[in-house]
Amino acid sequence: MRTIRSRGFASSKEESEEDVASLAVALASTRSPRLAVKASLPLSRMSSATEQDILTRLVAAAEEIDHLLL
Repeated sequence: MRTIRSRGFASSKEESEEDVASLAVALASTRSPRLAVKASLPLSRMSSATEQDILTRLVAAAEEIDHLLL
């Protein structure tokens, strides 16, 4: 968990399902339960550029959702 918190996101490559990669970003809200946004795709489509693009979009989505929940 320490690594995830320092990076600002969680990633999974075939941990839950074969040939599937996932990225998740937690919402900053301190509400309970804790919330996150997640994207999954075939592992074969997860390049470094794709990962960065998805993370950028997930962070933006998480910030927007946080703002809407205020």
